[in-house]
Amino acid sequence: MRIIFLADLHGRELSIDSLLSLNPEAVLVGGDITNFGSGIRVLSQLAKLNELVPVLAVHGNCDPEVVRIRLEELGLSIDGKIREIRGMQFFGIGGSSPTPFPTPGERSEEELYEIFLSNRDELKVGYILLTHSPPFATKLDCLPNGEHVGSKSIRRIIEESRPALCLCGHIHEARGKDKLGETIVVNPSPYAIAIIEIQKGKTRISFWEQE
Repeated sequence: MRIIFLADLHGRELSIDSLLSLNPEAVLVGGDITNFGSGIRVLSQLAKLNELVPVLAVHGNCDPEVVRIRLEELGLSIDGKIREIRGMQFFGIGGSSPTPFPTPGERSEEELYEIFLSNRDELKVGYILLTHSPPFATKLDCLPNGEHVGSKSIRRIIEESRPALCLCGHIHEARGKDKLGETIVVNPSPYAIAIIEIQKGKTRISFWEQE
């Protein structure tokens, strides 16, 4: 399966043709789709893309409630939901753990974990976790000053349920990939798209620079 993953668009419009040229079988979007509601037109682009290839998304901390609602209306949101595509299971947790700046899409660590608990019994071995917050104390939640600012609940969820992949965003400076146990964690940053190819139990990840 070939998955295209992008995060932290912050209202930037998409080139649908460019995304389709990557031959995705699914497109995942990891939150902060708008910039505090600005650039909401990108949701219409995602809906158009969804007519051609499945699009699964969660909101981020910079996405106000109207964005979360619109994602639901368009059938794109998997926040607190499980979806299957080509036999592969996807589960989403939107929003971020608390930040130093009051942003509209924040959730408490307890709420993030409760979303997982509500779905835990339905999750299969090797599922893919789509979040906005990266897990705490990894390469992907580290600020330039060395401070780790990710979610302790997302880390706990990974440690307890061991998804094959955790696809996250939020920390713009922390593009890359890491591992928690056997779980591969990916943050493409706003500046790249992650191309994830899963074949015969093996996963290959590359980054394609955004235009």
